[in-house]
Amino acid sequence: MPVRRAPMPRLCATGALLAIATAAAHAADDHNLQFHGFASQGYFLTRNNALFTSESQDKGTFEFNEVALNAVATPVDRLRVGIQLFAQDFGDSFNNKPQIDWAYGDYSLPTYGVLDLGITAGRLKMGHGLYNDYRDLDVTRTSVFIPMAVYNPRLRDYFLAVNGLGVHGTVNADAFGSFDFMTYLGGQSSDPHEGTIHDIFFDRGLDLDRVHIEAVDGANVTWNTPLEGLRLKYSLFNLRGLDVAGTIQPGAIVPLIPGSAAQLNFNQLWDTIVSVEYQRGDLTLAAEAEYWYLKGLLHGDAGIPVTIPVYQIIHSAYLSAAWRLAPQWEVEGIWQWNEVDTVTAAKDKFYGFTAAVRFDPIEHWLIKAEYTWIHGTSLLRAAEQPHAGFDEVWGYFALKTTFDF
Repeated sequence: MPVRRAPMPRLCATGALLAIATAAAHAADDHNLQFHGFASQGYFLTRNNALFTSESQDKGTFEFNEVALNAVATPVDRLRVGIQLFAQDFGDSFNNKPQIDWAYGDYSLPTYGVLDLGITAGRLKMGHGLYNDYRDLDVTRTSVFIPMAVYNPRLRDYFLAVNGLGVHGTVNADAFGSFDFMTYLGGQSSDPHEGTIHDIFFDRGLDLDRVHIEAVDGANVTWNTPLEGLRLKYSLFNLRGLDVAGTIQPGAIVPLIPGSAAQLNFNQLWDTIVSVEYQRGDLTLAAEAEYWYLKGLLHGDAGIPVTIPVYQIIHSAYLSAAWRLAPQWEVEGIWQWNEVDTVTAAKDKFYGFTAAVRFDPIEHWLIKAEYTWIHGTSLLRAAEQPHAGFDEVWGYFALKTTFDF
């Protein structure tokens, strides 16, 4: 099991962002400048397996918090500029390290006929799937987590934003509703020693010392149908030229010599999500299906130089239903499913059921809780388990409170 790095003190990151918020409040008299933010604290407990940290199993962990501050300004007509600072602690991940979630400039072109068009540059949100843009905003949903089968928290840093250029707009189709669209091109940066890509390959026996991503591009389109409350969406994310290199560890799932150097070159990595959401009164129904495809070549030493084809195919889906019982109460039920197929191992999968409840004591303060029962192990990492192996049947309980302004 890898040695856990010492986390940044929680009060340091949280206090820094709150200090910025206090100073920013004095500038709020400018009607072209708006400040918003939130702070949350949670408790996370798992049974039979550990998730995100070995401490989650049996006794639970309070290493589950988030804090954010964002500012959006309109310095001149049609031009909007915004930035968000964000920090979170999620078990063994992130450890309250402040980061820039998004920072962009967006210019809206004059309306031309049925078309509204805008151009965005900077670190911009991609709009991948229904809820990636809002995954950290507790106020937008009933559950603590959006379904992990499609919105895995480990992949947040790759599906939230991209560094580059984007074009977005709306087409008014009259009797057929309207269409919102976005396309983007840019890049991603990744630390080879921690984070999503490091964890994925470390679990498979490759300790990284280099990660290079050539480019990221994608697009999405949303059909706001003539039926009030019904929208359909298609999203495509494409990562080009992912190359990683590192050292083979003992127990690796590939037949290479431990301690030898290895390199992986992926020529294809793309992810698609098909989504539907229907809102009517106090009821919200949603469903999404995801297809992830990764293909490349592994170069290494097995006594002689070898090249091994590798691939990963993931199918995921969920169904959810949320109901506002009263002004202060909401409940939600979720079914989700995920299956992973690779060239080096048998298919790994899970399915689960979630029951969630949300309570809003007053405006800008909410409390929510959920329990999820799971059969299967594809969400889990071996490095996080306090014991060898996995149990097929397990579950987690999450409790969270959030304040926003």
